[in-house]
Amino acid sequence: MRFVAPASIVHELVDRLDFAPRGSLAAVRGVGRLLRLLKAARIRPPERPYDLDENLDEAVRLVERCRGAEIGLLVRPRFERALTLWRETGVQRIERVVDFREDRESLSILTRGRRGGQTEQRIPRHELVRYVVSTSEVYEVAAVESTRITRTR
Repeated sequence: MRFVAPASIVHELVDRLDFAPRGSLAAVRGVGRLLRLLKAARIRPPERPYDLDENLDEAVRLVERCRGAEIGLLVRPRFERALTLWRETGVQRIERVVDFREDRESLSILTRGRRGGQTEQRIPRHELVRYVVSTSEVYEVAAVESTRITRTR
């Protein structure tokens, strides 16, 4: 789909639909997001949409049918933090940092997983040479709406 951004947004918008693992909350959310996209593009969904997480070819076919449909996306900015670590063994970049804390023994880093959940890492202080925090702005799709019935191809 083509995303025409307002002048205030100069970033490319990337949106992904997760369908795995089957029956997980991530798969249910992915199917729900696909259903909202189909509704906005005025395409009839399959009778059993939650079976799409087993039939990815059918899901791709439905997304392909959305090409040319003009839809409205409500996007919201979100800031993501990352840490770049210089260690004795090399340089490491850690994305999706929720929080970090440094004490005398270690650097504790709390990260957000791609499918929810959080993971904590501890880097021993004697392995750490230095670190730098960076922040980037990303946009996520908050809602999908129909704007017009016409299609362009």
